[in-house]
Amino acid sequence: MGTKLKGVGCNKCGAVHGQIKKGKTPSGSQRLFCKVCQNKYTPVKKGYDEETRKLAVRAYMAGNSARKVGKMFGMDGNTVTAWVIFFRGRRAIRQCRQSPAN
Repeated sequence: MGTKLKGVGCNKCGAVHGQIKKGKTPSGSQRLFCKVCQNKYTPVKKGYDEETRKLAVRAYMAGNSARKVGKMFGMDGNTVTAWVIFFRGRRAIRQCRQSPAN
């Protein structure tokens, strides 16, 4: 049988107890099985909304360290660093599209 998990709720019945790991999807995501309603599902990741991401990146760009921004928003500093890299890449792509071609 699978490994028992704590704090993960079934997306069908909402039960927190009785959730076990039950294989993986073809893309590699963990599948779970609810012993209460016999539902097999993939849990939804937490994630942060776009506004929170932008605020964190702005705080970083204002001179705060990634670790400090992470503490301010209750997240890991590596998450902030990944967002900064992502937004810098998007800005560079946008600038390339806006500049006239030679």
